[in-house]
Amino acid sequence: MKEQSHCDHFTVTYKDKDGKDRLVLFFDSGKVTQVRVHLGVKQENVKSCFMAYSNTHFIKSPIVFMEKEFYRDGGLIQEYYTDGVLDSYFETECKRSFEILRGFSSSGTLFYTQVTYKNPKGKPYVCYEKVDDDPSFYRRINSEGAHSEKCFNTFAECIRYHGEPIL
Repeated sequence: MKEQSHCDHFTVTYKDKDGKDRLVLFFDSGKVTQVRVHLGVKQENVKSCFMAYSNTHFIKSPIVFMEKEFYRDGGLIQEYYTDGVLDSYFETECKRSFEILRGFSSSGTLFYTQVTYKNPKGKPYVCYEKVDDDPSFYRRINSEGAHSEKCFNTFAECIRYHGEPIL
């Protein structure tokens, strides 16, 4: 059993003998708000498959979520399914000095872009994010890979920032 806590929200995870998550309980203010049962799906490219029940987060419960992962044209593709229907997918493109992650709806509409800049040793140091029509922003990444809470409008502002806190 593994417990992860963030203030009054926490999770309790029960693992099988192979160390894989089998049951995850989500708590908010001391009450169970979501139960995830990981299904032992052994299908090609399926990274995870679980059934989730939540009367506070979903209109309909239970829901089966599945994540597929595979490579196409040298890039990583991650597909997310809800009750067997493609919900969204993400494409990751790796270059020498940066990594681009793009999120698409099931209809192929771009809704998310993240560009992670890397130093000559391949370590990330800045992350650019754009979600739908919201303003884009930059965040600083420290040597452990944690992102700054502070967001910046420009790349130059972000590069000059060396303060805390880091998420």
